[in-house]
Amino acid sequence: MTALLAERTAGTVQDRVERLGADGIARVRSAFTSVGSCSVHEPVDDLIALGLLATPPEG
Repeated sequence: MTALLAERTAGTVQDRVERLGADGIARVRSAFTSVGSCSVHEPVDDLIALGLLATPPEG
């Protein structure tokens, strides 16, 4: 499990998330209820860069 969480290669992370499917995503979301970061925007920017989160509309 530690190796999975330590993965930093964007393509690998994206591929693994995309292969989870709806049930896998639900299991992960139930286990991870929060994330710690010194930046509010950095985690969101990382998810957008991975293609795992849509860019919010401007305005």
